[in-house]
Amino acid sequence: MTGASLIVLAPALAPGARVPRREGVLVGVDGGATKTVAAAFDPDRGRLALAHAGSANARVVGVPAAAGE
Repeated sequence: MTGASLIVLAPALAPGARVPRREGVLVGVDGGATKTVAAAFDPDRGRLALAHAGSANARVVGVPAAAGE
């Protein structure tokens, strides 16, 4: 598939979409065994921030490390 997007946004998050007026930021976190990926979207500003870090899986790194202690 040439030119296909790896990530497909919901229509409400697509560029130019009318976003309902709500306060706050949408946040999603995938805490996996090898890495953790987080995304935060501010619908008021139309801005997306991404971050990544090491494992957040308590079975892999232990509870204190997964909790950031």
